Amino acid sequence: MFRVILLASFFCFSCVLSYPSGAPYDSCDSLSPERGHKAPSQPVAYAPFSVVASAKKFRPGERVGVEIFQRESKATFRGFLVQALDARTHRPIGQFVPTHGMKLLKECSSVSHSDNRPKRAVNLVWEAPYDYGGE
Repeated sequence: MFRVILLASFFCFSCVLSYPSGAPYDSCDSLSPERGHKAPSQPVAYAPFSVVASAKKFRPGERVGVEIFQRESKATFRGFLVQALDARTHRPIGQFVPTHGMKLLKECSSVSHSDNRPKRAVNLVWEAPYDYGGE
């Protein structure tokens, strides 16, 4: 079976001001807010936000909901960049379905914010390729 890894990059406030209408295509490879910038990692237990998929397994062509939400009551975020990766090859896989307030980066099967308003949660829809199924 195959696994898909869902990666999300939350932009710090100062970086989002640089890209208020969404991440540029240049961000696809690094998933960083700006070229050459590498945000420090923190343990998942301390992250103020969670990224949760509605299903752990999927069939070819199936749509899976993905929610980014706050874990702290007053926390908000202004930007995001989400990409689904094949766990085996680490290459982008599938595509996100266009929804209001989202910017698709079709070149790298990713989705980003389209404005810099504070957000407490974002609901995305990812579609598996028709020739691929797994976890």
